[in-house]
Order: sequence, then structure tokens, then C-alpha cells
Amino acid sequence: MIQTVTADFRPSPDSEAAMLLQAIDNMRDGLIVLDAQDRFVLCNERYRELYPEVLDMFVPGTPLDEIIDVYSQRTRGQADEVAAFARQRNQAWRAGISMEEVTPAGLCIETRDYRTKAGYWIGIRMDVTRRREAEQKLHDLNENLERRVVERSQELADAHAALIRKERLAVLGELTGTVAHELRNPLGTIASTIAIFKNRVSGKDLGVESALERVNRSIIRCDAIIEELLTYSSTGTRQPQPTALDHWVSEVLRQMRVPDHVTVSEHLYAPGVEVSIDRERMWRTVFNLVNNAVDAVTRNQSDSGAEIQVSTRSADDRAYMQIADNGPGIPEAIMHKILDPLFSTKSFGFGLGLPFVVRVLEEHDGGVNVCNRDAGGVQVELWLPVI
Repeated sequence: MIQTVTADFRPSPDSEAAMLLQAIDNMRDGLIVLDAQDRFVLCNERYRELYPEVLDMFVPGTPLDEIIDVYSQRTRGQADEVAAFARQRNQAWRAGISMEEVTPAGLCIETRDYRTKAGYWIGIRMDVTRRREAEQKLHDLNENLERRVVERSQELADAHAALIRKERLAVLGELTGTVAHELRNPLGTIASTIAIFKNRVSGKDLGVESALERVNRSIIRCDAIIEELLTYSSTGTRQPQPTALDHWVSEVLRQMRVPDHVTVSEHLYAPGVEVSIDRERMWRTVFNLVNNAVDAVTRNQSDSGAEIQVSTRSADDRAYMQIADNGPGIPEAIMHKILDPLFSTKSFGFGLGLPFVVRVLEEHDGGVNVCNRDAGGVQVELWLPVI
């Protein structure tokens, strides 16, 4: 029960003083009373529950400074922490400033101190642990909600961009197919006419041979562009087949022809891994990527040192194939454009090689990632689901 200020202060059970002390003792908040000289007078039961470490100090006449010092020593480990807490607590008490402290039991206590007209000090200690926990939970929920809104907004933006891209690709595919077919017929006529001219002037030394040869080379280049357009716009029936990845990659590389000064090395680390692929379209995909790599290393290493590495691996139900070169790499300023249709760094062509790779991988529920290597050059990584 509450200790009285002096031994002779013994209010009768039915007096107003006794009822007041009983009410104070039943408060939900802790309460302490000091006299005008900052000495302990009384505290209620809740205050004792909040500060069990110094129960022996709650004796009438004990200076507050002494109680705080003892509490600091018993609850704070390091000497500097003891001094800092004692100083902070004393300053708050003297200035009547509200502050918060965390008890050794993990309770968050808000302190409020008042001086009465008679010069006594009344200190209120409120347990705000649940309120702070609720505030922290609300804060965490708000942060989580904001994060989810940002994530969902980004997903929506990505999905919208992907939808627009697919619509554009569909229109582009129809357009390129039509244009390619319309161009191929007159181009064939031109080619046959040039062949007739070559036969007619052959051996006559008319000085037009070099001009005819330039026309023929231009026809070949135009035909290559048309083939690129037709390949990209192809919407034929897909024929996926279960395929051992490492064996298939090795066979594809053996069929390809690269310049003698370019070294193509295999690093196949997906033995026994099978994927379901349309082998013809996937072959064109690898062909495009290796050709791009050859162009890159040829520009960078015309005589020797040109190298292309083709590797495979598997992880997390995915099979990966990487084609890396030691060419000049891709300027960061255009890295975000290289997978866009009609974007090309070459002097000829429509820039449909990499977009075709993207389309084929999407048809196979896979994906493409392109990045510059730390050691120089470009790495294209394809991934496919493992069956």
C-alpha cells in the first residue's frame, strides 16, 4: 500500500484523505509526489510496478537525484550511459518537460511532471507501449502499402508498355511481310535483267562490268534485308520439340561458319537438361546472335584475338545460354534501344535481328538479357523453362 509522508499521518479509513490515497493507488498511470526540496513523499502501486529496480529507494525523504542515480546504475550498463540518462532525466524533471524512456522490461514510458502551487512536484508515468507499437505497425503498414503501390504501378506501366510493344510488333510484322513480298518480285526481275546484261557484254570490254557487279551486290544486300523482314514477320505454325540443350548447341555451332581469325569456344554446363524448342526458329536466333558477335569482334580485332564464348548452365528450373564476345561493347547511351525494332547500329539492314530473338524467346516462354561485360564486349543471355 501507499507509504505515508510521516509516521503520524494516518488518515482514518473513512476520511477524504484515505479515499484520495486509495484512488491514487488505483490509477492506471504511475504517480509520484515530491516535496518542495525534491524529496520522495509517496507513489502509487502502478509506479512501483513500472520501476521495480528501485523499490527500496521509495522511502519518504529520499532525494530524487539519489533515486535517479541508483536507477541509472542498476539499469544502464556503461558508465557514460548511466551519466547521460541521469542528466537527461534530471533536466526533464527540473524543466517539467515530457519525455519518453524505455524500461528494462521493454515498456515505453511517457513522463509528465508538474509543480503545484504549494511547491510540490507531481510526476505522471504513462505506459504508452501499446500505443507506440500500434503507431509502429501503422507506420510499417503505410510503408508497405506505399511500396506495394509503387510496385503495382510499375507492374502496370510495364504491362502497358509490353502491350503497346506487342501491338506495334504485330502491325510491324504484317507490314514488313507485305512490303517484303512486294519488293521481292521486282527485285527478281532486276536481278534477271542484270544477268542478261552481263551475258551480253561479257568479253566485249565495254567498261560496264564493274557497274553491273555493284548492282548485283546491291541486289544481294536487298535480298538479305527482305529475308530479314520475312524471317521477323513469319507467323507459321511452331513445332516445339524436346531437345537436349548442350548437344543441340554443340551441333548448331558446328554447322556455322565464322572467319578464320575468330575463335568460338564452347562451355557447356547443362548436361541432361532438356528444353522444348522450335529448332528452326531457335537456330535462327543463335545464328543472329553469333553473327552479331562476329561483326563486333571483327570491328574490334581484325587480325587476331577475336573470341566468342558460347556457354550453357541451368538453375531454378531454367536453362541459360550465353553468347559473349570481346568486341567494343554497346554504348550505354543506346543500350536501352537495342531490342527495339528498326533500331540498328549497322550501315544496312532494318535492325530486326535482336527483336527477332526477343520474339522467339517470348514464343518459348523465355527471355533475353543483354549487357556489357566487365572485361569488355557484350553478353547476350537467353533463358528457357526446363521441361
